[in-house]
Amino acid sequence: MSHHENRHGAPEYVVAKTKLHDDEKVTFLTEQEVLNNSKVKDIMVGFTRVIDVNSTDSVLVGFQRLIENKILSCPIFDERRQKYIGFLDIVDIVHHFLDSLTETEVDKGFDSFKSKFANVQCKDIADLSGRNPYQPVDESAPLGAVISLISEWDVHRVPVIDAGGELVSLLSQSRVTSYLSDHLLKFAVAKKSVGELHLGLQNVVCVNLNDLTVSAFNSMRKNRVSGVGVVDAAGVLVGVLSVTDLRSVGYDDQLFKRLYTTVGEFIKVAHSHNVSKPKKVITVTSKNTVGEVFDRFTEYGIHRLYVVDQANKPVGVISLGDVIKLFA
Repeated sequence: MSHHENRHGAPEYVVAKTKLHDDEKVTFLTEQEVLNNSKVKDIMVGFTRVIDVNSTDSVLVGFQRLIENKILSCPIFDERRQKYIGFLDIVDIVHHFLDSLTETEVDKGFDSFKSKFANVQCKDIADLSGRNPYQPVDESAPLGAVISLISEWDVHRVPVIDAGGELVSLLSQSRVTSYLSDHLLKFAVAKKSVGELHLGLQNVVCVNLNDLTVSAFNSMRKNRVSGVGVVDAAGVLVGVLSVTDLRSVGYDDQLFKRLYTTVGEFIKVAHSHNVSKPKKVITVTSKNTVGEVFDRFTEYGIHRLYVVDQANKPVGVISLGDVIKLFA
């Protein structure tokens, strides 16, 4: 029986709801108690079954599994070694696609994709984007160990294993941030400002509304980021383009053709497919506190916040990884 199938032969992939409820939360008194006494198993969202792919599955099969389940990435299982060895990410697929196909082939749409990638295996493009190194952590490890792992390796999700080495969860940056937010009052850093910490105040990668989307994703790859600010002709921040938008527009055969539309057009399609995405760009200024940054992350469910000046021009960007590193 394939590890993708239940005993009836039908694929089943269900993620369990979080074990944490308001009446089960533990009260901590200090920063160190939060970091040392919070265990990964208390924070994680467990699986009942894992959405995954085999290492020898074709990229075409992997792509279809991602879009069918509306997820950005999934772990890769090596049946010969009987262990998980990495992640397949939709960004890896797009990077491989852009490297392998000409614009003429892209115009042919999904047919080109199928003919090119039917024989390329998922393990061949694992972590091609450099966004998903496979660095597991034990479920009994403290929160502080996960924060150190995220900070050192810049991972977007951490595989959680039990004492027997079995994968039991994927702990995302969003989940860690949400948990820290619940205990933020214990941390002195919560009252410090963005400017005081120089948080996110760096050269921010931006693209223009009229740039081709394919160029924007190439820019993400070159700069090793998962999102870029979108500016108008005057340099004013008017939108955000991220890998999450691939999930929003990627559930039909038109994804690869849409990469050759303008960024503005691509974002419109992404918004129409994702009603939960904020209609406006969520920003902060250098005067906002870390606590206020956390509030925006948790309220809007976003992965990055742009720091803007008085003219609403971007001067920096704060990622979930950036705020997590404050607690390393």
